[in-house]
Amino acid sequence: MPAVAAAPEQLPEEAREIWRQTVAKLQEVSALGFEPDLDGVLIEQYVMAVHDYRRTSAFLEKHGHSYENALGNRARHPESTVNKEASQAMERLGTRLGLHPRARQIMGTRNPSERSAVDDDED
Repeated sequence: MPAVAAAPEQLPEEAREIWRQTVAKLQEVSALGFEPDLDGVLIEQYVMAVHDYRRTSAFLEKHGHSYENALGNRARHPESTVNKEASQAMERLGTRLGLHPRARQIMGTRNPSERSAVDDDED
């Protein structure tokens, strides 16, 4: 397997680890000639969506989805909206990258567990 492309420097450290894991998985399952240089922005968007989702999920777990505002009313934390948007972005971008089983089926890629001995001989 080729070396994993370096994560963009502007990514937060936590997102760099998500990048490494995502790119490694894409290189493992892609039969479409996955290229980090060409697909980097799409991957970066996916990685930041995962990062935002995890960050806001941790916040919401600790603080809940709502709070009492200055007027004494219950209001949704802005993190709740970010969490929902990040979840939707993960789904959309993950599908485009082939990170979901159905997307891989449509794209003609296979799960690593489906590789045969013949595939390994071709490397």
